Amino acid sequence: MNRVSHWITAVAVLALVACNGTPEVVSAPVPHVASKPATDPSSVATNSNAANSNAANTNANNNTSGHEPINDTNVVTESVVVSDGGTIKGRVMGLGVPLENWLIQVFESGQQTVTNATGHFEIKDVPPGEHLVNVLDGKMYATGVFSLRILTVPVRPNEVVHLDVEFGNGQPISGTVLGLAAEEAAMILIRRPGGPAPEDVDPFDRDMQIEASKFIAAYGGVKAGETGFQMVDVEPGTYFLEVMSVTPVDPNNPTHRLILHREEITVDKTPLTFDIQL
Repeated sequence: MNRVSHWITAVAVLALVACNGTPEVVSAPVPHVASKPATDPSSVATNSNAANSNAANTNANNNTSGHEPINDTNVVTESVVVSDGGTIKGRVMGLGVPLENWLIQVFESGQQTVTNATGHFEIKDVPPGEHLVNVLDGKMYATGVFSLRILTVPVRPNEVVHLDVEFGNGQPISGTVLGLAAEEAAMILIRRPGGPAPEDVDPFDRDMQIEASKFIAAYGGVKAGETGFQMVDVEPGTYFLEVMSVTPVDPNNPTHRLILHREEITVDKTPLTFDIQL
């Protein structure tokens, strides 16, 4: 067995989604920037004594709250440069039926939303650049049936990118993994050829992690104490099916995992079932 690095991929961030129903949408607060009024230096120099005396009297008269008055010299101002972002909008459908409450995540920026009753979604102010966008069933962690797409989307300033995603044209992949230790869990990866294998990815190289994530077609999991896994709607193609332990090889180095099994598979027009003996 090969010792591998546990790389933080786009699919790993999905584990932050709540497992008990509709996923929570997190919005980043918008900072407030205060501006300090300009002051005429000559006026300050000429009237410094009078100004200080008047300010002290004013603070004493107005400070009825019992708190110390705010000293204007302690106010710190800063300039914030905001770049114009783009918008990602579209619709998620399943064999012609709108898919409601499906999660849309922009991996690099952390932005996310869910589809409405008609399957539509919109994410504004996405930083310009190439982004990985995850489209997934937000209930899959609760149900154990995994369905997702990982897409590469270019975003330009002040432009709208239309992203329509259709589910239901792929095949299910299910099976069992036998031979895991009693307390050991495993991740099932369906990976396209051409990308880096998990053991070749530096866990501290974010660009390499993102590049590796582009080749993930699907993933599922086997919980500790169980044997079964199930993924749905895997698009036709040739892939590597990999079983990766999520139990650290070395408790003192938790970024390392083991690839327990790897084989090449072909998804066509029929469901696939695998019984894997480690």
